[in-house]
Amino acid sequence: MGKIVVVRHEDLILTIEYKDMEPVRLVCSKSSGINLGDIYVGRVSKVKEDLKAAFVDFLPGITGFLPFEQLKSPVKQGDLIPVTVSKEPVKTKGYSLSSFCELSGEYVVFSERYKGLTVSSKIRKDEAKVIREAFIKAVENYSKEKDMKGKLISILEGSMECGVILRTNSNLESIDLMVEEFILLGKKFVDIVSFGSTRTLYSPLYRERPQYVKALYDLKASEFDEIICADEKLYDEIKVSFASKARLFNETNISINALYRVNRAIELATSKKVYLDCGGYLIIEPTETLTVIDVNSGKCDIKKNRRDMINQVNKEAAIEVARQLVLRNISGMIVVDFINMDEAEDEEKIVSLMKSLLKEDNCKTKVLGFSGLKLLEMTRQKNKASVYDYFR
Repeated sequence: MGKIVVVRHEDLILTIEYKDMEPVRLVCSKSSGINLGDIYVGRVSKVKEDLKAAFVDFLPGITGFLPFEQLKSPVKQGDLIPVTVSKEPVKTKGYSLSSFCELSGEYVVFSERYKGLTVSSKIRKDEAKVIREAFIKAVENYSKEKDMKGKLISILEGSMECGVILRTNSNLESIDLMVEEFILLGKKFVDIVSFGSTRTLYSPLYRERPQYVKALYDLKASEFDEIICADEKLYDEIKVSFASKARLFNETNISINALYRVNRAIELATSKKVYLDCGGYLIIEPTETLTVIDVNSGKCDIKKNRRDMINQVNKEAAIEVARQLVLRNISGMIVVDFINMDEAEDEEKIVSLMKSLLKEDNCKTKVLGFSGLKLLEMTRQKNKASVYDYFR
């Protein structure tokens, strides 16, 4: 089992996952106090038909971008509407917003985007059916909150314009916890949907857990030995959800940054050049539309035993590419320029290796194969800005 270290770095909070003291994933979040998933009452300041979007002031001096596709119904300048913070500022773009209310817990998600009850597609169909039936039965037998229970059951039945998703963490052993969370989040959700638009401007209708805490759930922190933090404020937030795992770092003879080589982890996740054990190296170039990764032989002499040496460099490169995708949270279209292989069999081995390496990735990744230009094409689901975006 590994460790998770949470540290402040300039205006960021870094959540770093370590295995055998090597960083394998770096998750960034802003320390602005505005969290993804926060819901506020905002005022429409502009409607731009040419951009197919509206601009909404949701806090004093802070304006977000609300695409028409994220609107439940048309709006006009001056309207007060509840908005959810859906994306943090990246590069030159400010906060992105949505008018769909969505509350996410460890096991359940309430959303205005769906109707009825669905189960995560990552759970096997036969298992999902059993969990779904057990969950509905447990909700119907829940003895507390009788008045609220009726409204929530109507959501499960699909008779309201909203729905519930059972997340990947859902299982039969956690049904009681799932129901407790369902009731707790459901009360907040119904209140926001029913009365959110009647609240005053800038009212916070819902405050999501800080992003570094949510990142711990995404990293499945319960499977790690400990979560280490030297900042007391961050530690107090973390121990609310992970009391048995959280540890306040209070060593006096060494800093947490030095012990866990935080600067090295940042360099590994942001450096343009990444070296391979064989003497070769990768050049990682993010662009606006895709990420290009170039494999170079470097000091590795590929003239001797040419095919074997090329395959060795490309194999090490594939392993490192898979690692870097996760470490840096690279997403979107990815093109890898491996050293040219003369045999189709060798290309097939690289494709097979990449698919195998990425099976454990939490993000959906597709390895599309080599193009006519001998470039390996891949796609990786975007669920958050990359490390490069944050540091840039």
